[in-house]
Amino acid sequence: MAKGERVIAISEFIADYTRNNFDIDLRNLVTIPRGVDLDKFHPELVKPERAINLANQWRIPDGVPIILMPGRVSKIKGHHVLIDALEKLGRRDIFCVMVGPNQGRNEFQDELEKTIEDKNLSGIVRIVDSCDDMPSAYSLASVVVAPSTIAEGLGRVPLEAQAMGRPVIASDYGGFRETIINRQTGWLFPVGDSDALAESLRQALSMTDDQRAQLATRAINHVQQNFTKAKMCNDTMDVYADILRARMGG
Repeated sequence: MAKGERVIAISEFIADYTRNNFDIDLRNLVTIPRGVDLDKFHPELVKPERAINLANQWRIPDGVPIILMPGRVSKIKGHHVLIDALEKLGRRDIFCVMVGPNQGRNEFQDELEKTIEDKNLSGIVRIVDSCDDMPSAYSLASVVVAPSTIAEGLGRVPLEAQAMGRPVIASDYGGFRETIINRQTGWLFPVGDSDALAESLRQALSMTDDQRAQLATRAINHVQQNFTKAKMCNDTMDVYADILRARMGG
C-alpha cells in the first residue's frame, strides 16, 4: 500500500502511522478524509413516516430520549463501556438502541445481553440487527455514541451523526479526534472511561432546545465544509491529475 506513486491516507492518524511504519517519500503521501453523502445524510431528507416506522420496528417507547450506538457487535466497539456508563447514569427515562450485526459473534452478544440483564437495564437497552435506513436511525437519536476501544482510522458514525445534526460522543482516540470538535459538535471522552462517558451523556441529554439547535448547526456546517463525498471525490481526482501532469512532464 505504501508503494504507489501517491499514497492516500483517510486521516492524519493514518498518515502519521504510515510515516512512522513505512519507508515512504513523504512528498507522495496525501490525506483525504472519507466523505459523507449529503444526498442521503441530511435531517431535512428524512420524512417523519420513515422514522416512525423504524421506531415501531425497534419497539422504542414514546417520549423518551434515545441513545443510539451504531456498530457491529464486537469487543472493540465498546458496547461494555456504554452499558457501564448507562448504569452509572442512573436514569430510567431513556432508551438505548445498539444497532449492528453480530457477524456470527453469538457468544459475545449473549454476554452483552447477560450484562444488560445483570445491571437491570433490560427495560431501557436493546440490541438490534443491521439497519438499512441509518438516516432515519440517526433522526430518532437524542445523542449518538461511538465508544470504540481501539483507534478508528477515521470513523463513519461520528461524521454521519453530525451530518444529521445530532450530538455525538466518541472515544478520544484515532480518527475521531479529527472529525469531532470537542464540546462544539460533540464530546470526546478518554478511551474505556465509563465514568467520563456517563458525564458526557448527562451533558448531552440536559441540553436545552436552543443549545441542541446551535450544536446541530455547527455539526452540519462542520461536515459540509470538511467531510463531504463530493470533496473527497474532487480531492482524489486532483491526486490523479497531479500524477498525470508529472508523467507528462507538465
